[in-house]
Amino acid sequence: FELVSKVLDATSGHPARIGDDLRVVWRGWDYFEKNALRQVIQDAGWAAGSLLFVLVYLWAHTCSLVQAVGGVLGILAAFPLAVFLYRTLFGISWIGALHF
Repeated sequence: FELVSKVLDATSGHPARIGDDLRVVWRGWDYFEKNALRQVIQDAGWAAGSLLFVLVYLWAHTCSLVQAVGGVLGILAAFPLAVFLYRTLFGISWIGALHF
């Protein structure tokens, strides 16, 4: 009964820790939203860092900031084009985060 009472008392949405060896995890929308938002922010940081790396790499190899920025803009322009083709050509209206 101690196990059940500890699980029922843990209403914060965080995993309940029972002893050193057992951890009970359950699904809750608030917990999911918090973790999803944190993951999106982390992924956006990685994507921005990747674009910055590509910009610096292109700039170093072309010796032209204009060409480097053009290359990065070409990469960014591919996303709306891909969404447009995905929706019109394939007829799929819902696009989730995992499609990218």
